[in-house]
Amino acid sequence: MTTITTFLDATTVAANVSPQSLLLLLDDPWNPTGQLNTILRDHLIARVNGDFLSKFRLRHKLPLEVNDDDAANVRATITGHAMARFLYYAAQAQLRPDSPRDQKAAYKDQFDASGKFLDDVARGVATLGAAQEPPRSDRGDVLSNAEERVFKRDTMKGW
Repeated sequence: MTTITTFLDATTVAANVSPQSLLLLLDDPWNPTGQLNTILRDHLIARVNGDFLSKFRLRHKLPLEVNDDDAANVRATITGHAMARFLYYAAQAQLRPDSPRDQKAAYKDQFDASGKFLDDVARGVATLGAAQEPPRSDRGDVLSNAEERVFKRDTMKGW
């Protein structure tokens, strides 16, 4: 079994975005310093991880245990969708009031597709790429700790 402990981290971001592009995305747009803004990067990473955790609530909790055969596919799926969200948030953070709005529109479609995918995974319609997904109840029973009451015509008189 392979354990996945986070959806997105700084190492994954650095491996998927060139240093020049990362600098353009994460430098101060008002006063460029030519240095990577690690505080902004870490904030965006936390926001993306929060997106995943809030969408997956009960279906996928960290750490994720994945079969070794599925690990590469699951990591690639998570990385692709996490990077789409990261790049959109980074582009959004860099826009100045005088910037053309189509700069972030380049990432908007990927961001929207990622959101739809995360919703589908949360509902069980799509998978993260694992051959075996976590068990799910197909019965749809409602569980209650209240006393049992049988509803019949006789007991419902007066309502």
